[in-house]
Amino acid sequence: MITDSDVEHLVQLCGGLFIVAATVLEHTFGAGVAAAVSKFKKLLNPSRDALNATAAEPLNRMYEIILNDAAGKDSPGSTVQLSLSRLLALLLSARMTLSITAVADFLVTEPYEVTASLSYLHAVVHVPEDYDEPGLRTVHASFGDYLWDRAPDHIRIHRSLGHHILAHACLDAIGDHLRFDVSASSSSYLPNTKLKPSSLTLSLEYACLHWAHHVEAASKHHDGGPDITEYGNKINQKFRPKFLFWLEVLSVLDKVCLGVGLLRIAASAVSFLLQPL
Repeated sequence: MITDSDVEHLVQLCGGLFIVAATVLEHTFGAGVAAAVSKFKKLLNPSRDALNATAAEPLNRMYEIILNDAAGKDSPGSTVQLSLSRLLALLLSARMTLSITAVADFLVTEPYEVTASLSYLHAVVHVPEDYDEPGLRTVHASFGDYLWDRAPDHIRIHRSLGHHILAHACLDAIGDHLRFDVSASSSSYLPNTKLKPSSLTLSLEYACLHWAHHVEAASKHHDGGPDITEYGNKINQKFRPKFLFWLEVLSVLDKVCLGVGLLRIAASAVSFLLQPL
């Protein structure tokens, strides 16, 4: 049973930070009433795993507890923890909210596996009920700041990881899924923007609009190392052969005006544009 004294104890430990209290309650009750009491008591007990007064930063400790629960008993560096880190890195680096299906496309997995990985993170990640509904995102900006800068080594995520994942995933999507008449146009007389087909998935749309930004961001962290060559090679292999189809998608999305800018952004990171397209 959770008593009034327990609630007062929580208020004191939160140190006036509403986000800590909100995260505690979501973590405690989000999985159901049955486990709520034991979870709540664990957070308030004096052990090293609790949100107690000796913690330097209550919010940081709350995030650490949630992430450790999500990873379960798997040791640092395990497959489960690495998969979770990749998923969170992608969400933190995405330039718009994605759907579960789109994230699964980028990670080359199934939507149900994405939701399973996030099942213990409902306190810090908003998960849409529908697989195809955009809106998968972290709840508060402080969670990203924690993972990038303040988390313990076994939890911390390098800022370039999400961009690296998305740069490769976007270029793979462009190379593997763009094709002749990708807009499925039924007429050469109507503007493309009125003909957006259902076959143009959110992941492919995202890839066409944001690939260059992720290439640039990922490249900045490697100082001309082997990954720069890797991005350049993939652009030549995946993007260049599909250039005209990419322009068609931009036309469908009424974003042709972004094309030159995206090419310039990519060219600032790699030298693929020194050769004529």
